[in-house]
Amino acid sequence: MEIRTMFSQISPAYDLANTLLSLGLDRAWRAEAARRAALPEGGRIIDFCTGTGELARIFLKSGHGVTGVDFCEEMLDIARKKCMEFRWSEFICADATSVPLPNDSADGASIAFALRNLHHVGKVRAVFEEMVRVVRPGGKVMFLELTKPGHGFWRLVYYGYLCLYLPVMGALVSGRSGAYRYLSQSIRGFLDTDQVLGIMADTGLEDIRAYPLLGGIATIGVARKVNKT
Repeated sequence: MEIRTMFSQISPAYDLANTLLSLGLDRAWRAEAARRAALPEGGRIIDFCTGTGELARIFLKSGHGVTGVDFCEEMLDIARKKCMEFRWSEFICADATSVPLPNDSADGASIAFALRNLHHVGKVRAVFEEMVRVVRPGGKVMFLELTKPGHGFWRLVYYGYLCLYLPVMGALVSGRSGAYRYLSQSIRGFLDTDQVLGIMADTGLEDIRAYPLLGGIATIGVARKVNKT
């Protein structure tokens, strides 16, 4: 199944499924990611693969302007309704590797829980290059992603969760068992955190920092676009 079609089908239950599957941690993780991004007051951020606008809404509530970009119109419909109270928000249907926005036009760029899907189609580097393109020199690039714990107890627990709990609960909540089998597979097949940080360095970012969450089952990465000399 095409990824865009899959997301359009699960969009009505997407937020509820995320909350249940993460035991409510996804919201706290997004809030922490927004805090770690440390954008200037009133700054503008481009939220890549914005989905239903959960991270966009957090930035908006903090007083930032947000342009959310996603390739799934059904997801964007939910995001627009969710964020309609905020004046400085807009949502664009576009591919994350080719965003119709000018160079150096934002104070930051973010992406949450989507790099795995981009890795599946070989686009992680291209999306980071696009994020760097739209951010001003000195601006921030941030990602939040489900990752693989390095070793020990958390790795054992997490792989049990991925193989058993996630596909079953996802199917019950959304009615789409295939989508959550895909999610489990996408996490297990994703890059190691160090590989993602290496791609960030290769695309013109510096001061790169990683913040593992709950033993490394999720990771926030924050970097700064190199200032022009």
